[in-house]
Amino acid sequence: MGHKLIIDTSNRLLSIGIADDNKVIYKKQYEAWQKQSEFTIKEIDNALKNLKLSLSSFDEIIVGKGPGSYTGIRIALTIGKVMAYALSIPLKTISSLQMLCGLMPRCLAIIDARSNRAYIGLYDKGKAIKGDSIQYLQDIENIAEENEIINFVGETNLINKEVYDVDIVENMYLISKLITPEVNVNIVTPQYLKG
Repeated sequence: MGHKLIIDTSNRLLSIGIADDNKVIYKKQYEAWQKQSEFTIKEIDNALKNLKLSLSSFDEIIVGKGPGSYTGIRIALTIGKVMAYALSIPLKTISSLQMLCGLMPRCLAIIDARSNRAYIGLYDKGKAIKGDSIQYLQDIENIAEENEIINFVGETNLINKEVYDVDIVENMYLISKLITPEVNVNIVTPQYLKG
């Protein structure tokens, strides 16, 4: 049975996980703002040692592709691309906003984009309602109402809503079952949103 490596470094958290075909069996998630480049490879190594696995145990890699921190996005995506290419295994990429929503119904995910703006994603049970976009904070409440949003995740303090912890690794694993792998690993690029 193969294993899936899950990596996200697109924002404040460093999220590393390993799943088998049925569930997540290893998970590490903590704040590592601007330190992901130092810790990501070490954490993957720790996970492999902990489970007594080798790189050849993986049959799929799942990574966050942004939007988010310019440097952060590139860390996980580069590691994922190199490993998928070297091991000749599929690579699946997931929006940073989609992974925040997971499989929640009518969900709006928000990530700070600075200058009174935010990256937002609208999802319903893992499927996009609209494409991810960058919006002014004052417009987000109207967008939420228009799309009958009932769940808000991410940096919700930006729109004066309570902040909830999200299990990024678990969400990425569940969403990965709904999406197809990248056709050509070499041409995968980060999702940067401009507004």
